[in-house]
Amino acid sequence: MCEICGKHPVAHRDYRFIDSCGLQGKVFVCKFCVGLNDVAIRHIVRKELDPREFYDDIDACDNCASYDVWRNSSGEQQCDNCGYDEGND
Repeated sequence: MCEICGKHPVAHRDYRFIDSCGLQGKVFVCKFCVGLNDVAIRHIVRKELDPREFYDDIDACDNCASYDVWRNSSGEQQCDNCGYDEGND
């Protein structure tokens, strides 16, 4: 699981130096935490938030109607629940 949020599977290796959160160097993070700034990371760690709360473009999956979806950098919808990937229709 992600070493920052503890809610999603690891997808990236990142480097964070945030003393107040106990992050010192290499950390394994999920696809949601990897792009967030240090302020957002502090909020996630301290308040045990889901990092998806920091994204505006999360909506219901077009395939299964789950809210476990997000949009990649190309704006294509991807679902963690059913595996739907809008870019690979």
